[in-house]
Amino acid sequence: MPTSATSMLGELLDQRYRIIQTLDCDCCSQAYLAEDSSKQSFSQCIIKCFRPADTDSATLATARELFFAEAPKLKQLGLQSDRCPNVLSFFEQDKEFFIVEEVIPGTALSNEIQSDQCFSDSEVTELLHEILITLKFIHAFQIVHGDLNPKNLIRRQSDRKIILVNFVMLRGICTPHLHSQNSTDPKTRSKPIVGTPSYIPPEQTEGQLTPSGDIYALGLTAIQLLTSLHPSQLNYNNITNALDWQVHASVSSDLSKILDRMVNHNQEERYQSAQEVLNDLYILDPNLAPTHVRLFGMKGDSKRKTLPLIVGGTAAAALIAGGAFYLTQSFSNDPAPTPTTVATETAPPALPFAPLKIKSTLTGHDGWVRAVAFSANGHTVVSGSYDKTLRLWDTKGGKAFLTLTEQSANVTGVNAIATSRDGNTFASAGTDKTIQLWNFRNGRPLNKLSGHTGPIYSLAFDATNKLLVSASADKTIKLWDWRAGKLIRTFSGHTGLVLSVAISPDGKAIASGSADKTIKIWDAATGKEIRTLKGHKSQVRAVAFSPDGKLIASTSQDLTVKLWDATTGNEIRSLTGHTSTILTLAFSPDGQIIATGGSDKTIKIWDVRTGKLLQTLTGHTLPVLSLAFSPKDRTLISGSTDKTIKVWK
Repeated sequence: MPTSATSMLGELLDQRYRIIQTLDCDCCSQAYLAEDSSKQSFSQCIIKCFRPADTDSATLATARELFFAEAPKLKQLGLQSDRCPNVLSFFEQDKEFFIVEEVIPGTALSNEIQSDQCFSDSEVTELLHEILITLKFIHAFQIVHGDLNPKNLIRRQSDRKIILVNFVMLRGICTPHLHSQNSTDPKTRSKPIVGTPSYIPPEQTEGQLTPSGDIYALGLTAIQLLTSLHPSQLNYNNITNALDWQVHASVSSDLSKILDRMVNHNQEERYQSAQEVLNDLYILDPNLAPTHVRLFGMKGDSKRKTLPLIVGGTAAAALIAGGAFYLTQSFSNDPAPTPTTVATETAPPALPFAPLKIKSTLTGHDGWVRAVAFSANGHTVVSGSYDKTLRLWDTKGGKAFLTLTEQSANVTGVNAIATSRDGNTFASAGTDKTIQLWNFRNGRPLNKLSGHTGPIYSLAFDATNKLLVSASADKTIKLWDWRAGKLIRTFSGHTGLVLSVAISPDGKAIASGSADKTIKIWDAATGKEIRTLKGHKSQVRAVAFSPDGKLIASTSQDLTVKLWDATTGNEIRSLTGHTSTILTLAFSPDGQIIATGGSDKTIKIWDVRTGKLLQTLTGHTLPVLSLAFSPKDRTLISGSTDKTIKVWK
């Protein structure tokens, strides 16, 4: 077995790949440039070698299990997207593990960082947008990159697109005691500390790989582009619990807020998904064009090859010096298959559905639980009841840690609750026709909004946390600047009670559902009605936008759930299965499933793409009045007339 990188020169791997040059290396892997001798063109490729720390049978077996579990995922990812390297092959040889990737001629972002010329706001915003689209696609595959930094972001020479390279998935092969020898469940195994230290969040140093960790690393990369300062040169302010970087750059306050949240050391306060960041970017710059990722068909992509590349040329030399070994641009000897161009915002790969089970039942309310909502941290829940109390719960412990009552905080019968995306504020409203704003951290009332002349049934914050929209029995929708306590405008047009309201992720559109059997779409900026959606045969009880803003879902007393195209207003499909009025609905944070609940005491889980009923949840003894998904995963909470809240996971 070769003991050094240079001794590999001339070696033939897998009886076809001949090593012709040593490239990059780190503590976990060694990269080589190779020729595929099985091809007449001797096309070139990149080969990475992963050597286990030990060669004893137990370590080797663990490494082998990891390699053959993770390498196919990388191959599948490369086949689906042109923003990730195409994996040509993977194999084991002489107790070492090899993965073969296409050559991608290009330049690492690290080579674009200059001390005398920083990136502009607009350049960084566009770059963030492009990379976040790719991250959303990757995370939908349940893959975390784990080592985002300027060296691992390659600007492809052919089209200037950013390619993500050097995923951490296989680095655990080289880490001693990677897994507990007594555990056969990958979820319970300890993870190695991987990634570039200056770019990884605190939880990753403890072995936690999460999508929010990629967002953290991308945020630091953006700050580095804006300041030309390496993250190690930035100071952490223990008083503000934030990085002091703004003094080194002239950046708009809105972009600064986005970046600060991306690099928040507290994982719970950080953005939890790429889509969350994208939503804020679209508000920052409404002119951002959707970025498309080329998705290749499986058969067509198997024909992709690489042409010989003259190593030693300028591009190759720059990349090797910069610490990356991707040489920009994919080549093809054969005519390339025509790819299908798909916006990843609307077509992420479907995650496998894991059936939900009751995790816990929260008790304490003495009346109907009309409203439930998660905080941004994904485990704190606020509930509102007709017992005239609001309760804050920790779903991890299953207990209420704060109760707000009519006597202590002027709480009346609660119909609606909404939580801000930053996790600092929530709003409640109900039978007294007013909206009360609360500090989520200490339960103190902030201010009260008055203006409706009938009970309020529904509330929603916009993505900026600056605006709040409400729906009422007075047949109107109102838009508020809740911090200033001012009514911005009133939307009138429904002829019946307005029972539900939602605001699109980009804040441009408001959807309202009414007892008049219609859904109306409004322009949030002007107050004008855009269109009316007709199709339900009875009261529309709930409406919601999908997380990407492309769909509207609605439920009705007519026992149907309908999905609508948010842009055209066309009905896409109607879902049936409930046996009584459907009172509530919620999209999962990835937008791939919908939960609906109603008077038949059940909760139904639906596949958004196919309309297929995936699961029916039973456990409540009376109608289900409210539903909410955690912003972090598919944990679901439900409130019922039976006075309980159930946590499903």
